[in-house]
Amino acid sequence: MERDVSGIDAIGRTAFAVAALRAAEHRTPEGLFADPYAERFLRAAGDVLGPRHRAQAFVSVMRTQAVVRTRFFDDHLRAAAERGCRQVVLVASGMDSRPWRLEWPAGTTVFDIDQAPVLRFKNAVMADHAGPDTATRRAVPADLREGWAARLRSEGFRDDLPTAWLIEGLLYALDERACDQLLATVSGLSSPGSTLAFDHFE
Repeated sequence: MERDVSGIDAIGRTAFAVAALRAAEHRTPEGLFADPYAERFLRAAGDVLGPRHRAQAFVSVMRTQAVVRTRFFDDHLRAAAERGCRQVVLVASGMDSRPWRLEWPAGTTVFDIDQAPVLRFKNAVMADHAGPDTATRRAVPADLREGWAARLRSEGFRDDLPTAWLIEGLLYALDERACDQLLATVSGLSSPGSTLAFDHFE
């Protein structure tokens, strides 16, 4: 069933390109990870991706980077949770399905932060999900340019507990000032024992 994506802006729609690459890896025998939900997001989005994203050249260039970072961050987050980080925050999560597809230690809460239209779409697609969830997911609709820390706390986040933070596929799209502000906020919300993983290139 297709869902409305008209409220998702150009930045938010890049999440579907990443989902396409993850779906392709999921279909690969002996892939680096399994993501059965990526294809579900794509089907619900209809023809949201233009021909550039379907082109073989785009897939070949971007797939390795997206696949390797996905597996790397999967391993990092699982290890952090096993070490005692029972709060996981996915910043600008897009179509990230880690709240559902990863096995989390008991008592783990995953905070899923993104623009409200992105999360509305994601919530609608996953509304009939009947899998064996191992974490509690909290959707946090927020604008990362202002007030998102308060929104995160309103969903139950505690800054006195160790947290595993993930900022994937975002920092290189921000200017230096926005990066500094985002990282300063993350630092201010992080207690001892917290971790931060991100990717960046120039």
